[in-house]
Formats: sequence, C-alpha cells, structure tokens
Amino acid sequence: MQQPRDLDLMLTAARLVGSGHTYVAAARVVKRDESTIRRWAKLPLFQAEREQALAGIAGTPRAVFLDALAARKDDGVDWPSRIRAAERLIELEGGRQAENELAKLAEGWG
Repeated sequence: MQQPRDLDLMLTAARLVGSGHTYVAAARVVKRDESTIRRWAKLPLFQAEREQALAGIAGTPRAVFLDALAARKDDGVDWPSRIRAAERLIELEGGRQAENELAKLAEGWG
C-alpha cells in the first residue's frame, strides 16, 4: 500500500486521535480536511501509531474518560465514581498541562 505524501502530518493526526482528540480536532491541527483524517485512519501505519498513543496514556485520567465512552452497564465498573475521580485529577493538574500536551503532540511527540 502506498504511503501518504504527508506522512509526518498523518502520524501527528494518529497520535492526536489516539490520545483522545476527535478527527475534527486532529484535522484542524494538521491543517487537513476531516475526510483526509478518516481516509488515513484506514491505513495500517495510522492505526499502529494511534494504538501506540493510546498505550501511552494508559492509566491516566484521560484514559478513564476514553474507557468510559466504550462502557456498558453490565461491565461491572463503577463508571460514575471513576469519572468523578478523573475529573478531580484533571482539575488538580490544571488546564496548562492539556495545552502543553496538545502542543507536544502537534510537534511530533513520540
């Protein structure tokens, strides 16, 4: 399969999506259309980079929120308590960390 011309941008978008950002947000950062991000998301290299970014946030408050998005009533996890705890942790960390994280990812963090 052919590699995209904008490989660095594609990998940055994959990291953003893997760390919980939407396709729209990732498209805005890399200055491409959302449909481009969705097309890239079908490529194995994008998928691998996204999975690596997901693994990098495992155990963080952000990961709790991402897990909650896929939660079911019957999974046996007390999601309301986990969400409240994650929200509190994020409040304690402050908003600056989120800004720094986005900038770091946009610069090609690995």
